[in-house]
Amino acid sequence: MKPTRRYWAGVGVVCFLAGGAWILKLPLLLIGAGGIGAILLSSQFVFLLSVLEIKDSLEISQRPVQSQVSEQSDIDMIIHGSLPKPTTLEIQIEAQPPKTATGIRSSDLTATVAIDESETQTTATFHCPIATRLQFRMPTVTLTDRAGFFQSSFEHGSTATVTVTPNRVESAEIGADGQHQLSSLGEHKHGKRGTGLEPAEVRQYVPGDTAQRIDWKVTARLSTPHVRDFEAEAELQTYLFMDHRQSMFAGSAETTKYDFAREVALQYITHARTASESLGLTVITDDQVVDFPPKATPNHFIRLQNYLYDQTPAGTKGTHSNAQFPIEQLTAANSKSQQLQSRSSPFAKQLFPLLNTKGTRIQRVKEDPLYQAVRSQLKSKTGIVQAVLVTDDSNRVEVYETVKLARQWSDSVTLFLIPSVLFEEGSIAEVEDAYQRYRDFGQLQQSLSKIDGVTVFEVGPKEQLENIPAESHQSSEQQVPQ
Repeated sequence: MKPTRRYWAGVGVVCFLAGGAWILKLPLLLIGAGGIGAILLSSQFVFLLSVLEIKDSLEISQRPVQSQVSEQSDIDMIIHGSLPKPTTLEIQIEAQPPKTATGIRSSDLTATVAIDESETQTTATFHCPIATRLQFRMPTVTLTDRAGFFQSSFEHGSTATVTVTPNRVESAEIGADGQHQLSSLGEHKHGKRGTGLEPAEVRQYVPGDTAQRIDWKVTARLSTPHVRDFEAEAELQTYLFMDHRQSMFAGSAETTKYDFAREVALQYITHARTASESLGLTVITDDQVVDFPPKATPNHFIRLQNYLYDQTPAGTKGTHSNAQFPIEQLTAANSKSQQLQSRSSPFAKQLFPLLNTKGTRIQRVKEDPLYQAVRSQLKSKTGIVQAVLVTDDSNRVEVYETVKLARQWSDSVTLFLIPSVLFEEGSIAEVEDAYQRYRDFGQLQQSLSKIDGVTVFEVGPKEQLENIPAESHQSSEQQVPQ
């Protein structure tokens, strides 16, 4: 129970009258003070009894019109409250949406049961810009007595959950063709010849070929036995590596890097489920690696989705380092070290260990969880293997070396990379610094895209991606002397 300003004003009047009676020697003022005090005490007693009664009898429900919606769709939440008989207190029932819910008017969140009424209902409409699972806490109930002397607040009612499924990811591929696309899941040709459905080439018969593979038309035309090869098709196995370390939870209260990463992962799961393709998920945290082996069963996909929706920020900072230097510096250092290695002068022999960064950085990267997870999952895998990595650029050396490793042990690598500069508080205010860091991020993308079989996507807030170059250009124009 919380006294209001009106209650304290009444207490002030009681003190004023009692003091006046003592100073002015007027007993009648004590009667007034006693009467007002009695009203305040009796109101408090009646209010406490009413609060206890309402807590026992008030029924509150909040339920979504749809328990699952796609991004940017309207989400309607119905809030209903009822009592078995009219109330003697004013009751306000306020919903408690998560911070990721947007577009809500505060008036839509509150349903009011007026004095002498017994029921109320309201509908709140909001949006969610990212794929996530929205958890609505129990509504907050605020009771106010008829005179406005006291208030009491408590949580009461039921919780609610709304699942927001991904619609599509705003991402830009940085590659030779510059196209905007997402790697598809399904059967991929791996270039091997054998039996199948798609004709590949006709060649001369060699001992060991079966009679069923002889192309009799070509044989009759060329007068020598020929067989026709076909493209051998095999089922694709996708290994999805999801970064869940502390750096992935940088951002605002509404959206973090992990929200965008989860959206990418959920879209892959949806594609795999539709095509009945095998998909495995490996989640890398600061403390452990959680692995779901590739499967193509409906229960497996549901399990993956539920796991991603239920993830929360890591509790410890961990050991995730911040190597923010441009990747081309390492490339230049390696080039110079190779030149020195080919020379036999004493100076070159002394300088070579200082510039030979390759062995040092690889040794450090081998101890990082992401690198270890990729090596553990992809090593000695057979068949058609696609590796998909979803991470940020907090450790650029680790990303670069991990992608190279993944490409060695898979047929293709798809990297979804999130620029940290777009999620750091105050970074966009320093336009020139943010733009330079964003350019460094772009250089990392270009270096990765040059690796054969590697496709790189940039994932992040679309508005931020568009504003950094524009703001930097405007800032540069303002600095030009007139």
